[in-house]
Amino acid sequence: MAELKGKSQDFPDEDKRKLRYNVWQVERWNDDILWFFFHTLYLYKYSNLEEIINGLISKFTKNEKIEDRQLQLIASIAVRYLNICYKQNNRYEAKKVIRFLRKIPNKIEFGLAKMIADYYEALLNKKKVDAEEILDLIKTCGYENYLSLN
Repeated sequence: MAELKGKSQDFPDEDKRKLRYNVWQVERWNDDILWFFFHTLYLYKYSNLEEIINGLISKFTKNEKIEDRQLQLIASIAVRYLNICYKQNNRYEAKKVIRFLRKIPNKIEFGLAKMIADYYEALLNKKKVDAEEILDLIKTCGYENYLSLN
């Protein structure tokens, strides 16, 4: 519940450790595990996320038979990680995630993730006007709370 209220930092350290451990005990990533990881992503230390996210993206992008639902979950994880990278001022990692999001299919299911990638790219390239226009569009569509974009 703390994650849903944006207060994952209030989790006791022991609970964080158990949640992180449980994610990595699964032999095969499926929709449920991806969904769970998406919601526990903020419990990880930033220094541990790069390898995890890069491995996850690599594993699933090499799989040509990936279902749209799994790709949606991976895109959501990537967007959340992109937000973290931007806040950590890690331009290199942010650009890698943006490249990944650009490669996913141009389908309606991925439109918001692609818009958010455009938003962060504009911010990284110091195109403030473009970023504001994209943010306005995201807000107009009713997704201003999707991530902490401000």
